[in-house]
Amino acid sequence: MALRRDADRARLKEADSMKSQITGLRVASIVFGLIALAQLVRLAIRPEVLVGGHLMPLWPSALAFVILGGLSLWMWKLARTPTS
Repeated sequence: MALRRDADRARLKEADSMKSQITGLRVASIVFGLIALAQLVRLAIRPEVLVGGHLMPLWPSALAFVILGGLSLWMWKLARTPTS
């Protein structure tokens, strides 16, 4: 009986740990997605951004949108993958 209770407790602890990891993946996915959307807005609006007196080109925003969007989708997909 005691072994069965210990096994049940271990399973519950592992399930709680997985929920925490899934939550972390979803939060990171949302953060990366929001930053990717901000980069897309910069590409659409095309504001002039000066860094140290020099005009910042738009290509870094395009690159950031692709990378951050990919990370966001990847993390969201990982959070939805069943673990069994």
